[in-house]
Amino acid sequence: MKFVAVLNKSIEIPRLMNALGHVTIGLARQLESDVEAGLVTYVDSEGNRFPHISQYPFIVLDTNSSKLKAFHEALNQENIRHTTFLDTMIEGGSDQQVARTKERKFEELIFYAIAAFGEKAKLDPLTKKFSLFK
Repeated sequence: MKFVAVLNKSIEIPRLMNALGHVTIGLARQLESDVEAGLVTYVDSEGNRFPHISQYPFIVLDTNSSKLKAFHEALNQENIRHTTFLDTMIEGGSDQQVARTKERKFEELIFYAIAAFGEKAKLDPLTKKFSLFK
């Protein structure tokens, strides 16, 4: 199992970090349990606890919006859990963002970020052409 986030390399870093936070929260909500997410608690020598860190890798990659769209469609076809953040989700409150998204066609949307969780064997072929985020 692994987590992967793919970010649109043409978007400025502060907006990408916002998008990454949102897709990560959305993806985490789709997981059924701490066990499924591979969450463990780390404890230091003094007994301080650091809970809820996944044992699975979380890889951050980058690409462009059109490849993110294709990735989104491939994730849907493979039935891999994922969350997507779009350009329509940036400004205004969530009611405005929902309305703005509803007004746009799929091909008009600019993809900022996608987070996915699934079997490494299924995700790796879908992400092999993406670069590590720098």
